[in-house]
Amino acid sequence: MSIMFRLTPLPFRSSIYIPVRRFSQSTCSYAKSKTHQPKPKRLSKLSAPVYDTVTLDDGSLFVARVPLNPPPPIKISELPPAIKPIPIKRYHITEQEVLEMQKLREENPQRWTRKALADKFDCSPFFVGIAAPTSEELQERLQARQQRRAENYSHRRKHYAKLRQLRRKMW
Repeated sequence: MSIMFRLTPLPFRSSIYIPVRRFSQSTCSYAKSKTHQPKPKRLSKLSAPVYDTVTLDDGSLFVARVPLNPPPPIKISELPPAIKPIPIKRYHITEQEVLEMQKLREENPQRWTRKALADKFDCSPFFVGIAAPTSEELQERLQARQQRRAENYSHRRKHYAKLRQLRRKMW
């Protein structure tokens, strides 16, 4: 990269000169885009380039500042293989299994957590949370336990927890 210096006088004192750097544009190297973008027909006085101008039926002029030709559609054969196999949704749980799930959850919620029930019935923990939610009493105990833990938080962590609660309320 070539650097040229030019001495420029300061506006308030003519006897002092400061160097001004100029970089030649021909030596700058940068990464080129791998996707082909068509060149604009002309540069606009505005910031965006003009790719096409079309006269409409009512006589007005449509100025396209993005390419009007859509990119070619991607074929499925050109896509890379999936990282994980896409799971197929199964609706295999019967009413009796849902009732058994609720019964197990009521009997011993510490033993039959969402994860344990999901593993037993081969379903998602989200479904277990909908089909067999915890009792109000257990939810209150869990919230009280969480509040006791939160008392030991630093002031910054308390602040962020408070902000999370406010965001949840705004949903």
